[in-house]
Amino acid sequence: MTRVAKNENLQKWFLLISNKINALSYEASGTTSTGRDITQLVTAIQEVLNFHEIDKNLQVKQFVTDTANFLLQMINTCNIKDDALVQMQIISDMSYALQLIDNFTIEMQRLIKQKPSIVIKLRSTFLKLAFALDLPLVRITQANSSDFTSVTQYYSRELVLYVRKVLQIIPLSMFNLLAEIISIQTNKLREVPTLLDKEKLKEYSQLDQRYEIAKLTSNVSLYTEGN
Repeated sequence: MTRVAKNENLQKWFLLISNKINALSYEASGTTSTGRDITQLVTAIQEVLNFHEIDKNLQVKQFVTDTANFLLQMINTCNIKDDALVQMQIISDMSYALQLIDNFTIEMQRLIKQKPSIVIKLRSTFLKLAFALDLPLVRITQANSSDFTSVTQYYSRELVLYVRKVLQIIPLSMFNLLAEIISIQTNKLREVPTLLDKEKLKEYSQLDQRYEIAKLTSNVSLYTEGN
């Protein structure tokens, strides 16, 4: 990376914006006030992208753009009404899925193996399954049954066993990817000599093999993001 000269004015400005973002409080200010503050922050962040120091640095520009996008998502989240949350809870109720979810285990594992980024969505899936336990427990509580503890332990144990069953494909896939990386590094990549003629640089670069290693490494990192 090229060395970037320090700009104290921009540093102070970003620190100020950071403090304002940290000070945002939906509970204290309410939807309207918070949305207005976020809109002002987004406008200020988008304007700073026009600065030459920001525009020519792709890494900084990407961070600033991501920050503005996250703030826009916060506005959308603040504007969600309670009625919409209730409707979403009803529509996404997975109480019925406790008996059916195992039919999709093989398909879930196949997708995880083919597309590692899928593991990021597993957390929400398992959370919905955990929420699905609420309905039978509510009914037991309403009936003043003494079986509440035993039923809770049973469903919790079943959920843990199912999560383990689904997730066992992740370490298996990771080790398969690592084995492929080791195989390429050991059997396909040529060792670069200490002294190398520039005419042979392309010969030793082996771009296809290095691209494959980068792709496999990226897939391994995607599996870790699901933890």
